[in-house]
Amino acid sequence: MHLLDPHDVGGAPDDGAPLCRDERALDLWEKQTDALFGLLAAKEIMNVDALRRAVESLEPEATASLPYYGKWASAIAKLCIEKGVLTEADLNAALGGGPDSAGADAAPLFNVGDNVKVKPESHRCRW
Repeated sequence: MHLLDPHDVGGAPDDGAPLCRDERALDLWEKQTDALFGLLAAKEIMNVDALRRAVESLEPEATASLPYYGKWASAIAKLCIEKGVLTEADLNAALGGGPDSAGADAAPLFNVGDNVKVKPESHRCRW
């Protein structure tokens, strides 16, 4: 007997959440993630099997908290690093953040109580 895990349709049997069947328009970043995978697959850098393996190897916290295309984006980044298409430093430079973006002694960019402006979703963001 096969037991469901978080990667199967509907998720793990103990999460209690029903499968959402509502259709909605994809956000720009979701379309970009889908297109990026299509491009990388066409260039034979990765395929559906590799993507699924990478999605299934995400940390449990990421699996539970990321949306569908968020998992894809994280998996694509992981595969690009594995294949040597990108380095971790490349990814950090392009998306911001990560261990290569600031030294250990760097002052924080923001402090509690600072006013900040959040960029719209269509701008590049770290997945």
